Amino acid sequence: MKDWTLRIGNSLGHISEQPNVADFLVTLKKDRKRSIFEVRDDVSNRISTRYPHFLEFDLPMVLEDRLGDIIGEEGPITVLLYGSDPDELITWGEKVRDSLRDVKELEEVNLKTTYASPFIGVKLKPDAEALYGIDINTLASQINSLYWGTVVGNVIKGERILGMRVITESPDRDPIEYLRNSLTVYSPVTRRQIPLRYVADVAITENVPEITHYDLSPVSVISVRFKGNDMTLAVERVRSVLNKFNLPQDITPEIAGFYREQQQSFHELVFVVFLSILIMFTALLFQFGSLRIAFIILLGLILTLLGVFSGLLVTGKPLDITAFMGMLIVLSIVINNNILIFDYFLIQSRKHEHEEDAILLAVQTRFRPIVMTMLANAFALLPVAFALGTGTQIIQNMAISIIGGLTFAIFVNLFAIPLLMHWWETTPLFRKFWKEKH
Repeated sequence: MKDWTLRIGNSLGHISEQPNVADFLVTLKKDRKRSIFEVRDDVSNRISTRYPHFLEFDLPMVLEDRLGDIIGEEGPITVLLYGSDPDELITWGEKVRDSLRDVKELEEVNLKTTYASPFIGVKLKPDAEALYGIDINTLASQINSLYWGTVVGNVIKGERILGMRVITESPDRDPIEYLRNSLTVYSPVTRRQIPLRYVADVAITENVPEITHYDLSPVSVISVRFKGNDMTLAVERVRSVLNKFNLPQDITPEIAGFYREQQQSFHELVFVVFLSILIMFTALLFQFGSLRIAFIILLGLILTLLGVFSGLLVTGKPLDITAFMGMLIVLSIVINNNILIFDYFLIQSRKHEHEEDAILLAVQTRFRPIVMTMLANAFALLPVAFALGTGTQIIQNMAISIIGGLTFAIFVNLFAIPLLMHWWETTPLFRKFWKEKH
């Protein structure tokens, strides 16, 4: 550890945080022998072993914590239980939390509930007004007067007006015990003081959970972090746990957190990829004025994506947002090489009688630049793909997707594209269509 700082008090990322919440910001040394994940697991195990009674304990990365503050989420995965009864939500929230803590792929499962100070509940009995003439307002005013007194006058001190209170009783013993067993109230029916327990039930609650609302609905929030970087697997484990619970009909579970934001971004990026391919296809039509060339380049781009998926599959990495970004980078590089191949092919086709000679000459001319470009870009990203260096874990999936896509693109550009050209020319149906159009 290089240094650390402590924050304690309100507004640690969220306005609703209480004064008894604190966090430490720890900066690690650059020349350490262990990775940040190994250090994090070691610290988590030590704290959990030494302080097993923590109600909540999180150990997030700085970037993850800042991201949560920006998007307003509690953690990577958040389980939301919506319902109408706050006490029932807390009860089921504790059951779900305990079950999720038994899943080995998950860690730091916390019920994000703030507990207030002890609560004293005084509930008027149904027959209190009929037997003793005491209603809820009378009872509340008498208890308030007994504990806080009655203002009978004012004293002016400088510019301040101070109220004078008269307290009829001032118990020397425990005020809660006094309230439950010895406090008396005046009954208009019997015209004498009677014990409070005759007209009301007194209940003491040590920890009172505060009611949390999302979209004006009471909710129980359970934050979950997971081991490794496979969020999809962690969400599957969470869903399997929720499916085992026979939740009441008035409680609705929902999985949120970074996962929900990622899924939304994932769908948006899928649309961006298809839109990009459509724009590329339109630009190729204007560039070459040939449906055949535009279609073959488009088909080559789609084949290149197989390299991206293969790289992620071999390394066991998920297709996340960063991998999608790498996919877009691969498409932008590969289409440039395809355009250069076909541009050179059109030039050579005017000089050679046979189209096969023009295809082979174009591929032969572009062979060295394509191989050098693809391999140079792929080798440059190897340190990131192996997560070497500080902060590289965040974009590791992007590097793997780029390396897989560029490596596979060498085969697509130099072998698949020429074969598609030759196949299109030698297939009778496509050859007839081509000659009719030209």
